[in-house]
Amino acid sequence: MRSAARYFWIPALALWIALLATGWHQLLRHEFTAGSRSSEADDWPVDTALTRDPAWPTLIFFAHRNCPCTRASLNELEAILSRAGVRPRVWIVLVSPKEGNDDRVGSGIEERARTLPDARLVLDFEGVEARRFGARTSGHVYLYGRAGELAFSGGITDARGHEGPSLGRRAVLRRLQDETRERTVLPVYGCPIYLGDEDEQTRER
Repeated sequence: MRSAARYFWIPALALWIALLATGWHQLLRHEFTAGSRSSEADDWPVDTALTRDPAWPTLIFFAHRNCPCTRASLNELEAILSRAGVRPRVWIVLVSPKEGNDDRVGSGIEERARTLPDARLVLDFEGVEARRFGARTSGHVYLYGRAGELAFSGGITDARGHEGPSLGRRAVLRRLQDETRERTVLPVYGCPIYLGDEDEQTRER
């Protein structure tokens, strides 16, 4: 009887471990898979309603109002601004459905964005501005130099919803300290800004 029970539990335990490993793998794949992106424009889009001050670099942070990963990206943005030798002019653009709502996730992210000092918040209904700049993934940051040239394009976290030192944080800080460097392009980790992009990203992979 004990031998029979042992033969039953061994494959059951192996199956449980396999399922656990598969779930963990899918979770990691989700967190560390970059979102989709469009080609970067070389210069500041002429048709945007956002403005820039030629006396300062301009940083634009695009995110979906309902993406839970956005809170970590906002925390990283605050860390960058607190360490920057040259403070850029900052736009926080939250993509929102046409009919705004009072959902808890979106409202919390909007409130968090408003706490960042000297940052101007814009609700981008239906992603009009995001399309002008080519942002397709929540957490996409664009840094433009004083002349309107694109200096950085990418994410400021190394995975979805992760905080802490990252390639993006270091790259943005370097560009704010030395505008002579070449353009830096990095992956963006976050939720799709537009409905349907998740399915498209899955097909691309």
